[in-house]
Amino acid sequence: MPDRYGRGLSCGWQAFGVLATFIAISLLAPIALEGQAQTWRLPHTAWGDPDLQGTWNFANMTPLERPKELAGKDVLTEQEAAAFEEQTLKERSATLSTGDREWWDSGSKVMKARRTSLITDPADGRLPPLTPEARQRAAARAESRRGRGPADSWEDRSLQERCIWFGSAGPPMLPGPYNNNVQLLQTPDSVAIVNEMIHDVRIVPMNGPPRVGATAPAAAHTCWLFP
Repeated sequence: MPDRYGRGLSCGWQAFGVLATFIAISLLAPIALEGQAQTWRLPHTAWGDPDLQGTWNFANMTPLERPKELAGKDVLTEQEAAAFEEQTLKERSATLSTGDREWWDSGSKVMKARRTSLITDPADGRLPPLTPEARQRAAARAESRRGRGPADSWEDRSLQERCIWFGSAGPPMLPGPYNNNVQLLQTPDSVAIVNEMIHDVRIVPMNGPPRVGATAPAAAHTCWLFP
């Protein structure tokens, strides 16, 4: 997965080949068109690179973190996956309250690899604990809000409420209740990821490291990570 801050990573078409494989076999599913051929082959651009341009849907049931009751289990069996999907659908029907049901696009299947978490590193599939520095920043934010009302200033309201940033739009880009579509656009030098949620666009350079310094975007830089 891309590092949140794009540090210490290399960019290049080797990485894009990894992305192509990932998209083709795991999380994303191409939106089917009526009459589309059943056998899909990875096309290439006019300049010879893998062509992933189009609209893709990344809705799926696989949780970000591995449930504690599945500790030590990386992959579900087909029977376990089917039972998990059935149970998750029942729970969502009873608890999901975002908009009308017609809006929902949260997926009805786990990812094809049947992994128990979207997180692959650390190996336990769980978010690592905050660093001491991150805990200090969280404490400083909490302290700065002491004695303030929930809306004394527009800055007191969340970034999501102000439509500046949505968790599902990333980073990291994660499945949500709806708006789980992305459009990929390519040039020889970069790839644009256009997220349906909040219409966020991330530009990924393919021929060098991302820009750093004062020009860094609020959501940080993106770079492909490859082995």
